[in-house]
Amino acid sequence: MLRAASPGLRRAFSCFPAVAEPLPGDGLVLGCGSNVVDLFFRVKSMPRPGDKGYFADPKVLSGSVVGGVTLNHLAWARLLGAPTGLLASQGDDVHGRAIRSKLRELDVSTAAIDVRAENTTSVSHVLVDSTGERAILMAPASTSALDAGAMELLFRGAADGASMLTSEVSQLPLSGVAWMLKRARKLGIPSCLDVDVPVSVATREAGLGSIQELAEVVQLPTVLKLSSISAESLFRLVGDGDTLVRGSLEAAATQIAAAAGVSVCVVTDGSKGAAIGLGDGRTSAFVPVFKGVHQLDATGAGDAFFGGMVAWIHAEGVPTTAAGAKAMGRVASAAGAACCEVMGALPVLGQSEARMRELEPRTAALLDRRPVPAHAAHKHAGDDAADGGVARAVAGSTQADVATAGLVSKSLCAPEQSAAVAAMVSAVAACAVEGSGSSAAQVIVTGIGKSAAVAGRLSASLRSVGLRACFLHGTEWLHGDVGMLGQGDVVVAFSHSGETAELVALAGLVKSRGAAYWGVVGAQQSSMHGVCDGVVSAPATEELLGAVPSRSIVAQEMVANAVVGGVVEALGVTKEAFRANHPGGAIGHSDRV
Repeated sequence: MLRAASPGLRRAFSCFPAVAEPLPGDGLVLGCGSNVVDLFFRVKSMPRPGDKGYFADPKVLSGSVVGGVTLNHLAWARLLGAPTGLLASQGDDVHGRAIRSKLRELDVSTAAIDVRAENTTSVSHVLVDSTGERAILMAPASTSALDAGAMELLFRGAADGASMLTSEVSQLPLSGVAWMLKRARKLGIPSCLDVDVPVSVATREAGLGSIQELAEVVQLPTVLKLSSISAESLFRLVGDGDTLVRGSLEAAATQIAAAAGVSVCVVTDGSKGAAIGLGDGRTSAFVPVFKGVHQLDATGAGDAFFGGMVAWIHAEGVPTTAAGAKAMGRVASAAGAACCEVMGALPVLGQSEARMRELEPRTAALLDRRPVPAHAAHKHAGDDAADGGVARAVAGSTQADVATAGLVSKSLCAPEQSAAVAAMVSAVAACAVEGSGSSAAQVIVTGIGKSAAVAGRLSASLRSVGLRACFLHGTEWLHGDVGMLGQGDVVVAFSHSGETAELVALAGLVKSRGAAYWGVVGAQQSSMHGVCDGVVSAPATEELLGAVPSRSIVAQEMVANAVVGGVVEALGVTKEAFRANHPGGAIGHSDRV
């Protein structure tokens, strides 16, 4: 029967090493914050409390747009040559797929996005009446759950390979923002923070955290951006009783930079321009708004400005002089102006690039750094463009695998999962062959689909280290094969969703025979969690094309390796014993394993 995990095994798995070493040259600018699908509904009139309202559009939903403060600035930074990627928690739903599709179109990496069936993608419902007035109902969804603990578990592996980290004060919990900025400090890389909502909204209506948390957060980034509307209230958090100089954006920027202890503070005023103050409290620059801009839609102009800053810093470094600050500001302002001339907050490829080149010549050097996205390359067999697209796809796949490895590593380090995998190892190790093995318990590993391939490999590896182990396809159990089960046997079932009907139904039969039933599951909650004796989590990032089993296989293989490694330790399996079980092939004929 089941044995409790030994203290040695618990210690081994409680300090499971981080495996997600960043790939050489990874170097992405990674941002975490709002990423959302805006759903637009035209209404005849804006309903008041207690009223019944009516949609003006027979289709009800008038349109949808992908956006969000962080998503927007990453898209503009990518257009300006910085390699960017989104850290996010999204659902495997229509809105999540829409966001990821748009990011791929804009050549922003989706490799580190945590996609799960139980997650919910952020959406906002925008009601627009006949006069153009709007009311917005925001649902941050899974983004609101990304506190410091979740960030550490989901994104540390990806963050540790980044060249810069960016975030916002808008939807992400302040503890999650603080994690990003502290991680950047520990890694010695620059970080940028966009304070997108007023202090009162952040700490009250949005419920992102406390005043104390916000005061800490704004003192952590390398570069801090805020609007002139928020300048005074934010300065009260860090100004140590001083009074903010009024009437001068430059004075406000330098005061806040010095008080917050950041290298650069940018204060924007949409009608005037942007002031950039350096951390010495003296050096500043002012960049007026560009003239001759034909404003079509100012939505997201501040996000585009922030993206321009990020791209400049990625290429040229954090400015340390007034001239450098002004150059950064002009590039950022060109992005903001170009955004005003298109509908929505995302760049229009071709049009936005041309407009930025026209407004500010310095943007040319950044724009020219950007490679042609794989999806946009004109491909023919043997073309360099096609080769480049394949190379990017291969690199992206590898990055996604590494991100998944980071998720699994962090998951196995968590106390609950560390205990679970140690207990599974103890149960499996208890089935070790004794003497001829005729009376030993057995391990049966099962799965369906691609999970079956992983299950088959685990059973083979367990046999090679001395256990009675076999593989049985998940569809065969109910056709006579359940007869192989006996008292003390262990069944390990692989199911990424945790909802595989045959494997959920199998639990009762396994337990009725006196055997133990363990699951290796990708979902955080599932039907398998309710029927198994124990579950080990195998979290994964987004699958190829959103459906092809790929990252889930990486995650399952990592858990399988952890189990085999634990069994080897628990049973004291030696190289000599392993070679005795494997006399053939290169292993059997080598002098050492």
